[in-house]
Amino acid sequence: MSDAKRSAVEVVIAGEVVVLQSEASEDFIHRVARYLDRKMTQIMREKKIISFNSFSKVLLIALNISEDLHKEIETGEKLKLEHAQLLTAYNLIREEFELVERAEMLAKKQINELMLRLGDAQSQAQQFSERLEANTKQNQAYAEAELEALVEAEQLRDTNRRLSEELERAKAEVATARRELDAGSQEYSGKAGNVYRLKK
Repeated sequence: MSDAKRSAVEVVIAGEVVVLQSEASEDFIHRVARYLDRKMTQIMREKKIISFNSFSKVLLIALNISEDLHKEIETGEKLKLEHAQLLTAYNLIREEFELVERAEMLAKKQINELMLRLGDAQSQAQQFSERLEANTKQNQAYAEAELEALVEAEQLRDTNRRLSEELERAKAEVATARRELDAGSQEYSGKAGNVYRLKK
């Protein structure tokens, strides 16, 4: 990698001006330098060290940075575990959602089928009601005609009964008239015989 692609950045670490070269951006280099400056200042403050040799300085800085790195690794592992758990929960929720969605689609399909069957049932019920109404009207007409026939037959029976009674009375009157006629004829014959009698 050529130096032309490297960034030369001047930073301050532990009170010393240092020029760093890196392929990273200038902002990233400054953030790393600030982090290292804070760690060195923290070490010197906590250890109450005013000055120490280069090896001790590097060792303490390396230990602190290693501690931070392991903490970040542990945090990353926890985050990975939480991410895996969240991903598992998400997959379960997605599966449940898909099941609910399929159940909803099936329910909609069944509802549509039931609506179609209900429409057919209503159409059949309407046709049956119309046929029943027509049959009822026809049966009512038949019943009315039968009733009229029964009334007419009863009237005819009454008429026949009256005619029979009148006929019997007429017969009785005829018979009486005949008897009276016969009696009158005999009486007339007797009287006529007494008046017009020839001698032999």
